[in-house]
Amino acid sequence: NANGGLTEKQIEQFLIVARSIGTFARALDCPTALKHPSLHMSAASASRDATLFFAMDTLHKHHYDLALATCSLV
Repeated sequence: NANGGLTEKQIEQFLIVARSIGTFARALDCPTALKHPSLHMSAASASRDATLFFAMDTLHKHHYDLALATCSLV
């Protein structure tokens, strides 16, 4: 199975978590916060293809185990 047995909803929820972690990390990173001071800009950055690609790659590397992949993001 191309999705490792996960449903589309589970994958979408994982991507939401990944975007949230990305937004939070950007808010804590001073150089990034100075370039993109608003939460809106940080959220836009977190939705970029690179963030989603990294999230899907992380999920694949952890054999579609949501718990392990999520821990890896944090």
